[in-house]
Amino acid sequence: MLDKSGSMTLRQFRLLLRSMKFLVNKGIPKVSQHSTHIGMVTFANNPTIEFDFNRCDDKPCVVEQIYNTEFNGGLTRMAVALESANDVFTHEHGMRDCSRRVVLIVTDGSSSDYNHISPKAAADKLKAKDVEIFAIGITELINERQLRDIVSYPELTHLYYMPDVKQTRRVFKKIQTATALDA
Repeated sequence: MLDKSGSMTLRQFRLLLRSMKFLVNKGIPKVSQHSTHIGMVTFANNPTIEFDFNRCDDKPCVVEQIYNTEFNGGLTRMAVALESANDVFTHEHGMRDCSRRVVLIVTDGSSSDYNHISPKAAADKLKAKDVEIFAIGITELINERQLRDIVSYPELTHLYYMPDVKQTRRVFKKIQTATALDA
């Protein structure tokens, strides 16, 4: 899940997309019909399912989908985005019963879901489906408590902070280790 709200600049967003490409190419051993499946939800005013688990059977396809992601700004509606991610974790969207389920949310802000469910409540729905949630908070604008509420336990291995987008690759390597994606 990738934040593309108005608090992020186009330059920062492009750096994040390049970091996502790095994660796919270097951090995930194989993407195929019988191994790792990847989907991506972006969020601002409204979430967008950029691609689900059925869309790509190889790394080049995933990278192309990431690079085709448009930046449009807006609010940071994290709870609605988490609900959209919950919708992706269905058989219709390519979820497999026997696979490990992981969500990585990258955000530079605080949720602006007014008159809606809280990010914690939306995250709890994902956790009820055995989805493990990681979060990367970028800049001092993040709401630490909110991110602590949505990540899986233990927080130490599921929540990361960084002052700017430039450190994303380093954090992705830590998440790769925590998820044993190279196993």
